[in-house]
Amino acid sequence: MPLKPEIELGRSTQVILIRHGQSTYNAEGKCQGCSDESDLTEKGRNGMRQTGAALKGLNLDAVYTSPLRRAQDSAREILAAMNTAVPMPQALDCLKEVDLPAWQGLTHKYIRSQFAEDYRCWKQRPHQFQMLTQASRLAQVGGLAVASPVKQYFPILELYKQAQQFWQEILPPHAAKTVLVVAHAGTHRALISTAIGLAPERYHVLQQSNGGISILNFPSGCLQSAQLAVLNLTTHLGEVLPKLKEGKQGLRLLLVRSAATEQQFQKLAQFLKPVPLDFCLSHLADQETTEQILQPQRPTVDLQVLGEDFFDWQQAISTRCAGAVTREDPTRPATGLVVAPDTITKSMLAQVLGMNSSQWHLEVPGALTIIHYPSANSSPVLQAMNIASTKSLILE
Repeated sequence: MPLKPEIELGRSTQVILIRHGQSTYNAEGKCQGCSDESDLTEKGRNGMRQTGAALKGLNLDAVYTSPLRRAQDSAREILAAMNTAVPMPQALDCLKEVDLPAWQGLTHKYIRSQFAEDYRCWKQRPHQFQMLTQASRLAQVGGLAVASPVKQYFPILELYKQAQQFWQEILPPHAAKTVLVVAHAGTHRALISTAIGLAPERYHVLQQSNGGISILNFPSGCLQSAQLAVLNLTTHLGEVLPKLKEGKQGLRLLLVRSAATEQQFQKLAQFLKPVPLDFCLSHLADQETTEQILQPQRPTVDLQVLGEDFFDWQQAISTRCAGAVTREDPTRPATGLVVAPDTITKSMLAQVLGMNSSQWHLEVPGALTIIHYPSANSSPVLQAMNIASTKSLILE
C-alpha cells in the first residue's frame, strides 16, 4: 500500500526526507561522515525497495540526493520500485553527511574509548564540538612543498549552514510542489532543525533510521512557514516501532492523542498488540479511550490521573525508569503508553525539543509519537512522530 502525505498535494510545498538504506559501515558499526567508502548492504537495498513500494502512486516534482554513493544508490532503488515516471535525481554537495575526517572509518566503540572527551562533547554539546580539518597537506608553491595550515572547525555548525543553503536554493523554485530528498541521518537532522527552528545543541534529539521517512510541509512555500508533519516513519519496513539507537535500556513513552474515533483507537490497539507494555498513564477523562487501546493486552501498572497531576506522574516515572531495564526482559526498555489531550502531548514534546509547539503538526487522530529516555544522564530522543499507525497516511 503506497504512502500518501496527509496534507493534500498542491496546497503546500512538501518535502519528503528519506535516509539511505543500511550501508556496510552501518552494519560494521563504523563512523561514515563524508567518507564514500561504504556501499549498501543487501538488507539496505531491500529496505529501499520497500520504501519505493510504499511511495508508489505519489507524484514527485523533483528528486535531490547527496552525492555519496549510499544515498544515490538508495534513490535509484526507491525510484525503480515506484515504477512510475519521476524526475532525474540531482546530486547536491549541500546534502552531504556531516564531515568528521578524524573519525571516518573508525568504529564507534573505538571512538568512544580513544576520543572520550571529544566524544562526550559531541554527544552533550554538539554545537561546541570542534575537529581539525584533514591532516596537513603538502601544496606546491614556487616549486617547493609547503604544508597547508591545519584549521579547526565546527562540524555541526557547518552542517547547519549546508542545510540553510539547501532551503535557500530549493524552496523558491518548488512552490506548491512535492520534493523527495534522499540523504543522511545527520543531514536530515540539520534540514529539519533549520526548518522548524530547532537549535544545533539539540542535534541528537531527532532519530533518523535507515529508510525512515520524515515529512516537512511549507504552507506558504517559504522556510518560515515550515511544519514537521511526520518524523522517522518506518512501518513500511515491517517495524512496529523504530529500532532504538541508544541501546535497549531506559524508558520509552508511546504518546497517543485522546482525540480520535473509536475505529481509529481500535486500529491503534491492533497496531500496538505486538508491543509489550509495562505501564499505562492516562488522563482521568480519557479512561474509556485508554480501555479501547489496551483491550488486546494489560500492562503491569495502569494509572489514571487528573490534569494537574499528570506532569508530576510523568516526571516521576521518567526519573525512576530512565536507566533501568525491564525485569522480565532486559533486552528492551521499560515501555509505557501515555494517552493524553493535545495540550499535554505538545507540552511533553516541547520539553524534549526545547522549543514551543507551534511548529509541528499533531493533526492525525490516534497517531503515535515515541520518546526514548536512554538513561538518567542522557538527553531524551524523539524516535518518531505522527507514525501512521491508524493507516491514515496510507492510500488503500
